[in-house]
Amino acid sequence: RMLRNARCEPEFVVSTAIHSVDVVLSFLGMPRSVSTSKITLPDSETFLYNARVNFESGSIADFVVSPDVGVDKETYEIHGREYCIKIDTIGCNVCVFECGELSFSWQASESSLPEFINGVLAETEMFIQCIETGSGFWPDLKEGLISMLMAEAIQAGGQVNINV
Repeated sequence: RMLRNARCEPEFVVSTAIHSVDVVLSFLGMPRSVSTSKITLPDSETFLYNARVNFESGSIADFVVSPDVGVDKETYEIHGREYCIKIDTIGCNVCVFECGELSFSWQASESSLPEFINGVLAETEMFIQCIETGSGFWPDLKEGLISMLMAEAIQAGGQVNINV
């Protein structure tokens, strides 16, 4: 779920919500098809997107992308047999439940630097490490292409098969 306030650019899904696509692909792998309904906001040219993605593994992901709903939220829930992982990227916290019980919880401290909370510090450290070692770059070009094809399919709406 990616919710934003006053983000009316027509390329929102492929320029910003692609980060949500990357997160989901990192967990679920290769998508097979995307089915998206787009709803135009009243008195606006902004869309609300509701997408269902089917994966080669048999997994399913549901996306809600709402670029102009008056609030900034970005959350992920990963459900599996006897577990649930809840991630709030803006609130900077993670909770893991196993068999209905909280087994892990983490929250960034209020004194954390914005560079830590928004991921810029970790991204920069990883990039420097990749350059120094010559390996570890992610996503690679094929994975980047898959992310973009999936984001384009969500933005386009309707039923789209992903073929790479």
